[in-house]
Amino acid sequence: MKKGVIGGLVLLLIILIISSVSLLRNQTETEEECFEFDSEKRVITKYKKICGESIVIPKKIGVDPVEAIGNYAFRDSNLESVVIPGSIERIGTGAFYNNNIKTLKLEEGLLEINPFAFYNNEITRLSIPDSVTRIGVNAFTKNSLVERDAFIYWRNEDGSIDESILIGYGGESKDIVVPNQVETIYLNAFSQSGLETVTFSEGLKRIEFSAFSDNSIEEVVIPETVMHIGENAFYNNDLKRVIVEGKEGAEEFNFLGALWNDSADVEYTNAN
Repeated sequence: MKKGVIGGLVLLLIILIISSVSLLRNQTETEEECFEFDSEKRVITKYKKICGESIVIPKKIGVDPVEAIGNYAFRDSNLESVVIPGSIERIGTGAFYNNNIKTLKLEEGLLEINPFAFYNNEITRLSIPDSVTRIGVNAFTKNSLVERDAFIYWRNEDGSIDESILIGYGGESKDIVVPNQVETIYLNAFSQSGLETVTFSEGLKRIEFSAFSDNSIEEVVIPETVMHIGENAFYNNDLKRVIVEGKEGAEEFNFLGALWNDSADVEYTNAN
């Protein structure tokens, strides 16, 4: 009996050691030679694809700290797994544009994620550090985020999340319901997201410039609470019907710059 217990403990210990070694291996920084690096600006400017599909960004290259990832530095690099340490403060525009990233780890210390940074990948889970104070438009568009991670919200200067301002979407669903607490849908928030239907909740106040451009939406109901619709908000869709609740005409908006399709039937529900 005792031998069996001891044997089981030994087996468990071996499993834990193997797991620890595997985790350590996965966290090993990618070799410095794999990157082109601007030591003066402390920014990685390019990645050599020959170095593989899984990377851990190094904290230093030579004696210089790595503080930023440059614009389009890892574009089209066939990456599948990326770890970005807290020493990185800024991820540039389109930095990881058009890869195959499924696993992404962002560590505390990161401050900025710029537009299109992770556009067109396969990321399924997302945890954005509290240190992040800025997320650019379309930063996570065209990914595979699960529902609870798919909606991207505004970040305040202290890193807190303002869920009244929805700035992006990184899920795969073609039919979405905008969360109840949202008051503003930011510019380009859902552009190029493959949407076919969108449902708004009462309480929504603003739909900004190009918020739903380049989708396949055929019908939309605008709640009475909406008072501002930015220019080209629904540009390049398949709109056939627009229902505007609680208004008699366009003049009741504070601003209406929405470009409906010429073929769209616009109905104001309070019209005489």
